Amino acid sequence: MNKVDSLKKVIKDLTYVALGVVSLVVVVFIIHVINVGKYNAEWRVVTPDSTATQVMVDIHPRGGVTDSWVKNNSGLGVNLNAKIYEMVINNNTHGS
Repeated sequence: MNKVDSLKKVIKDLTYVALGVVSLVVVVFIIHVINVGKYNAEWRVVTPDSTATQVMVDIHPRGGVTDSWVKNNSGLGVNLNAKIYEMVINNNTHGS
């Protein structure tokens, strides 16, 4: 087998591997989308006899490098600054 035939075989093998990886990613993505759809379609309820029916909210700055931004606004002549916050809501729901 000469170098050209050897290179063709390597390219063919790499093509099969790449197609296999892409196919696997597509299948896993489809499974993920189906699972997210099922989770989002499920009704969640809180009953008065639940052990904890209060709603807890935690609001805090994101922190780190991405916690704020500046927009250069030449129309107003001043830069606009903003701070990014994250919020977690826990209302103790469960699937019905």
